[in-house]
Amino acid sequence: MIGERPHKGIDQIWKRQPPTGRIGHAERSPATAHEAWIAPHHDQFQLIEVACAAAGFAPRVAHEAAEWNSVLTLVSHGLGICLLPRLATVSPDHRVARIPLRDKPAPSRSVLTCVPRGSRAQPAIAAVLQALEEVARDRQGG
Repeated sequence: MIGERPHKGIDQIWKRQPPTGRIGHAERSPATAHEAWIAPHHDQFQLIEVACAAAGFAPRVAHEAAEWNSVLTLVSHGLGICLLPRLATVSPDHRVARIPLRDKPAPSRSVLTCVPRGSRAQPAIAAVLQALEEVARDRQGG
């Protein structure tokens, strides 16, 4: 079945690091060149490699983890930094700082929603699409 034209949004990628006195200050990717990195699963690590290459360096991988929960645990224990989509849910148990990157262009990913043709107005689908838009809007500031 052919679906309706997808709704597309942009989700910026933010640096995650252990809490420090620098929390909340935007920085450019080259400032992270000297840091140890936590490598997430393959497709997300490609995004990190591209962002770092655009900033003129290759990430120095200290640890690898397949799940975001594991990545954030390593970051919260000070074992490295990682880039994570701004819209990603982070448990309060993970004490990590969220640092926006001021690179031009800022690292980002596209977020798409696709639904079967004619179903966008169905109450359940409309509610999910609205909830996704609200979460994206609520998290735009960080």
